[in-house]
Amino acid sequence: MYIYDCRLSDAESPQAKSLTDDLKEHITKNGSSEVEVRVERERVNLGRTLVIIAENHSADTRSADLARRLMKNDVYRFIASEYFLNAGSLRTEIRDFMRGFRTSLGNLLCPYTNLLRDLRRKPRYVLFVGTRAETLNDRDRRIARHFMEEVADRKLNRTTSGVLVCGISHGSRAAQKGQQKTTRRWLEEAGFKILGACLATDDIDLATLRRHQVQLRTDTVWPVGETRTESNAIRLLDLVTATSEYTVVPTKNSPFERVTNDWSGDFSSLSMAEQYELVILAKSMQRPCKR
Repeated sequence: MYIYDCRLSDAESPQAKSLTDDLKEHITKNGSSEVEVRVERERVNLGRTLVIIAENHSADTRSADLARRLMKNDVYRFIASEYFLNAGSLRTEIRDFMRGFRTSLGNLLCPYTNLLRDLRRKPRYVLFVGTRAETLNDRDRRIARHFMEEVADRKLNRTTSGVLVCGISHGSRAAQKGQQKTTRRWLEEAGFKILGACLATDDIDLATLRRHQVQLRTDTVWPVGETRTESNAIRLLDLVTATSEYTVVPTKNSPFERVTNDWSGDFSSLSMAEQYELVILAKSMQRPCKR
């Protein structure tokens, strides 16, 4: 099995070192630990309504915690998640939990326990947008369709603010190679104004390990236009000097225009700045559920 350990090599090129230094400087100067305040400020400044938390699925505990923090703001009227399947037992499980018919949630939904408990005390809409479709393009299309149907069913509109949690490829504003159209693009073409935030942690990407036998941390990036190797891999959390749980960093006019998180892509892979407006760096947290 080939393993990426993502450690910077002593033989790293001067160009890669310069990029690493630039990223560290940008994170230090422009990063903020006030995650709720910074996300809301960016949303308002850019005139957006829907906040998409684009996560690697190994970071599901962190995305649920982040969504919970954002939902404390009364401006957000709903929470949607790719984990909230549009039909089937998981939808019933959430409904029963919200109605007090059950006191706990199963493993897949367990990270959302505290968020949903908050919503029992202070009700907001829960949108069931997840799908069992297997292929990437089918998933993008169906998540977007379910989202629009759920919004319409609750008589919300495109200017209603809310939060959507989905995978990093679905939440990108630009499609990767082989991807026809992202969930975000489907929604934007339907009139939704979106702020995209990529959530990166120092957790191991379990999905990539399981499918490709490659071990990566979810905060790993590479220089755009270079072959992905161990020597030019950069771990973003290692560049954060703050001790806070979260660090929010804007991507526009920054070194994020020169790095990509697509480990398997070709030289034309999209930069993180092309995909998301914000990068949120989050230290891993103890999982409240067994996996």
